[in-house]
Amino acid sequence: MLAVRGTKPLESEQLLNDLYSLAWPQATAPYSRDAGTSPRPGESPSETCATCHFYMTSSERMGMPHSLDVSALCCRVNVHWESASLEAEGNSTANRRTPRLLFIYSWLSIVGVSAVPQPRTYRTEAVILRRHDYGEADRILTLYTPAFGKLRAIAKGVRRITSRKAGHVELLVRAKLLLARGRELDVLTQAETIDAYISLRDDLYLTACGYFIAELVDRSVADRIENPPLYQLLVSSLERLASGGRADLTLRFFELHLLSFIGYAPELRRCVICSNEIRPDAHAFAPSQGGTMCTGCAHRLPGVLALSLNGLKALRWLSQDDYDAVSRLRLTQDLSDELERILHAQLRYVLETEIKSASFVNLVRGLKTINPDARGVLA
Repeated sequence: MLAVRGTKPLESEQLLNDLYSLAWPQATAPYSRDAGTSPRPGESPSETCATCHFYMTSSERMGMPHSLDVSALCCRVNVHWESASLEAEGNSTANRRTPRLLFIYSWLSIVGVSAVPQPRTYRTEAVILRRHDYGEADRILTLYTPAFGKLRAIAKGVRRITSRKAGHVELLVRAKLLLARGRELDVLTQAETIDAYISLRDDLYLTACGYFIAELVDRSVADRIENPPLYQLLVSSLERLASGGRADLTLRFFELHLLSFIGYAPELRRCVICSNEIRPDAHAFAPSQGGTMCTGCAHRLPGVLALSLNGLKALRWLSQDDYDAVSRLRLTQDLSDELERILHAQLRYVLETEIKSASFVNLVRGLKTINPDARGVLA
């Protein structure tokens, strides 16, 4: 039995036929030669791999047109044949079975077919990014995991007073979870807290910063796309906030590296228009172009933002991976506001939406400025 991801298991022959018709609608009917026989004289040499001499029979050619070079296909899947010296003739079917099977399974993996059934349940570590009530006693959780990326799961009965899982699936909790695969939503069956970041919850400003980080991750990635460096960045940022680290520097570091991990790292060395190296001068930043601009090109585009020399230096310093080195950076209030304005503009352009929790962070920051000793829930 073979299973396409996200569908019910199908018979292998029917599944392959469907895949052939989707991948090669112009393909002609397969040959009539029986599988396991040697090539007949005069047949196209493209049916033998030039590298491993693997000969693909008619049924294994999978309905592909004659013009498709098997040698290129073989090299494309990067399969290491166990019998690299196989010749097209003079080999028994048993000797050619192993590389032929490797080829078929490798090709199926490319088109998204799993020949190995997935387990019904699986364990993973996760950070709870978002939740909302469902039904009378259930909650739907948005999780971010190191191996599966972002996924959604339903925690049944977790809103009941007697639920043992309720405390382990609060927002911003890092936990070990046991999930059962479902049709639309996976089902949470067990949960154990790894770190609840208690000190983060004692300060409303730090809690708002944690919600801001969780919203950025939730909005910036699609479901089921693993990104282990981003998960590590999420966990380390929450740990820094909970340990009393500098919240403003932690947020700027997170924002800049988040853009890098999702493929939108801003260009900070060269002008995004003329590609000339940025010189110490008045600069501009173009969110629509994803980087800095020189003074000569700044007037060519609308909506560019002014970027000071210290701001450019701070962004370059923040872009390095070593947070211990970054933590030595001292930011004035004006410089911190400038970095926030630049990075938030880039995030809004990439995400194509406003960051809702950013206004909440600014509101709580203003209250904290008025009363520096305010902690917990402000009345």
